[in-house]
Amino acid sequence: MQLKNVLKLLLLLMAIQFIQSCTKVFDKKDISAISSGNVWNDANLSTAYVNQLYLNMPAERNIAFSSYSDEAGWGDNLSYGKDVVYGRVTPDNNSLNYWGYTSIRNMNIFFANIDKGSLGSDVISSLKGQVHFIRAFTYFEMVKRYGGVPIITVPQDLNTDLFVERTSTSECLTFIKKDLDS
Repeated sequence: MQLKNVLKLLLLLMAIQFIQSCTKVFDKKDISAISSGNVWNDANLSTAYVNQLYLNMPAERNIAFSSYSDEAGWGDNLSYGKDVVYGRVTPDNNSLNYWGYTSIRNMNIFFANIDKGSLGSDVISSLKGQVHFIRAFTYFEMVKRYGGVPIITVPQDLNTDLFVERTSTSECLTFIKKDLDS
């Protein structure tokens, strides 16, 4: 066999070996993301999920007194942020416009998955109680602004009919009471 053919064969074998060894590089797990299966099997991750729901709750904070200390540094507005200044409603006030369905979808995802994991019943019970309260509070905030709103209790996706009819105010209040009782 000529030296030229041996070198070609050797290069071909090295290329094949190189390509085969690189397949594991592309089979890596995304280390910047947490799979949903892990969330419902780990008490710390489930608690973090619920904590995020708390952070998304609508809140108007009276910071008039806290602004006199190092507790708050943005002045003595009566509401959080720039939306309400000194207790007066401004035209671009976002505190009047609250549509909490992104949070409600996340809560419905929680309820659809929390029982599928391997958490203890005491952890599940505690987290469910908190999420029932947050969902009741979120619906209350919308009902006090708009009256009856659509009640959605399952996570919607793009294949779901997203045009849900409004529920009457009294039915919404009954649903809120049921969530609080839970």
